[in-house]
Amino acid sequence: MATAQQQTEELLRNPNSALVIHDNAHLNLGFNIMKDRRVEENFYVKEYRVWDRYAEATFDRDYVSNMKKSPNHLIFFTACAHTQKLLYVALCKELGFTYSAEDDEKFKFWPTKVEVDMPGMVRQNKNVLQQLWIEKFELVEKGVYDVVFHITFNSKVTIQSTGKIYLVQ
Repeated sequence: MATAQQQTEELLRNPNSALVIHDNAHLNLGFNIMKDRRVEENFYVKEYRVWDRYAEATFDRDYVSNMKKSPNHLIFFTACAHTQKLLYVALCKELGFTYSAEDDEKFKFWPTKVEVDMPGMVRQNKNVLQQLWIEKFELVEKGVYDVVFHITFNSKVTIQSTGKIYLVQ
């Protein structure tokens, strides 16, 4: 069985086979850890590229914090939120739907397990690469699927997740 890296290299040998999506996505996440000390991160997605059971996004990001000694870094909450968007784009292709940011939702993702591994900080602000590999996508009953996938951000942060997909149409 090919590794995720080998699968990615094979896909990227033929970049013209990718479905490329430009929807000007902007993701904003903000929160307070302590009173009047806001932390905020924005993703400005340049494009999504989707193949069979693999997708990636390239985006710029900015980070603002009123916390003392808080370095500019990818926040795992924002990473998890954007993971849901990238999974949605990838599964539209998997399910045979055309993705459009203006359409009604076609399905819902309900995570049942999420593991985040951050052995290092992603501090890059420009051209951050998020990659998604769908390891399992299986119909369990009409309109319900099991999904297992993992994501990396610049090969530093990894999110492994399992969950259910529920069609809403």
